[in-house]
Amino acid sequence: MYNIFGDFMKIEKLKIVLAVLIVFLVIYFAIMVQIHGKANKEVIPIALEVTKAIPKENTANDISFQIPVAPPKKEVILPSLNEESYGSFSTDIESEYAVLVDLESEKILTGKNIRKACYPASLTKILTAYTALELAKRDNISLEDTVTLPTELFGPLNAQGASMAGFLPNENVRLIDLIYGTLLPSGADATVGLAYFFCSGSGSIEMAEECFVDIMNEYALKLGALDTHFVTSSGLHDPEHYSTVYDVALILTEALKDPTFKAAFTEQDYYHVPPSNMHPDGFTLLGTFWRYRFGDENPDFTITGAKTGFTDEAGQCLASLAVKNGKEYIAVTCKGAYLADTDIVYGNYLP
Repeated sequence: MYNIFGDFMKIEKLKIVLAVLIVFLVIYFAIMVQIHGKANKEVIPIALEVTKAIPKENTANDISFQIPVAPPKKEVILPSLNEESYGSFSTDIESEYAVLVDLESEKILTGKNIRKACYPASLTKILTAYTALELAKRDNISLEDTVTLPTELFGPLNAQGASMAGFLPNENVRLIDLIYGTLLPSGADATVGLAYFFCSGSGSIEMAEECFVDIMNEYALKLGALDTHFVTSSGLHDPEHYSTVYDVALILTEALKDPTFKAAFTEQDYYHVPPSNMHPDGFTLLGTFWRYRFGDENPDFTITGAKTGFTDEAGQCLASLAVKNGKEYIAVTCKGAYLADTDIVYGNYLP
């Protein structure tokens, strides 16, 4: 009986001790929480004061304080011809599309359907030659460098009845001769030769020309010729191969700023291609326009350079350079009688 009672008393004392201990712990933690909260309230203002005290130039150097600002968009200004208040051609010209430009001021003097799409035929070759010269300058390529024209280059062109400069399969041809072959006799063998010269790594002849024409279209956009899309380097007809007389005049205006291009474009004498592995004596080139023009000069103006073009779909096309009273002018006509119309344009519409 005594032992049972003693054990009971021990248990009751243990309960009291545990209760006291629990109360003590609750009070202790409550005090700690209160103290910790007070400490935080005192620290935060100090931290803010420190932040305020940091000089502005130091915070600016910390990228976390900087707000990213996008750079202003740079406006791209494309080349263009001055279209302000130009005159209109009357019914005295047959061409459906025509434009006359003062080369020095780059101002359009007279126009007809200047921004309507038309087929440019071999006027395409103006951009072909210009693109080749730009690539040569960009890549520091000498115009004396040569390329061997593959045999497979000629078959498709002959099958389409393309005009040819006279180069032969497997002939080693200089870049400068391909330029003259492109602009004077309007040789498709020369234009595709240029494509192969710069894009031979593309694979086949077809892929090389496609690569080169893509570059031509890029240059057209850079020159501001926004309504031009070419499919071939030669201008052989394709429904998706088009331009405007405005764009052709703009391209020619820019191309004539290149001395090599202008020399080839205005070459009126026979250009002699030097001897090669296929032409031991070389051979001569003559501009298509000059086959018809000699002996028919107009006393009021002088045509100094020209590029002809013709397909059944395009009709007769001509881009030319003329001089009157020491000033130079460009005329571009499409789908008309290019010889007669050009004489009318320069004879009746120049200042």
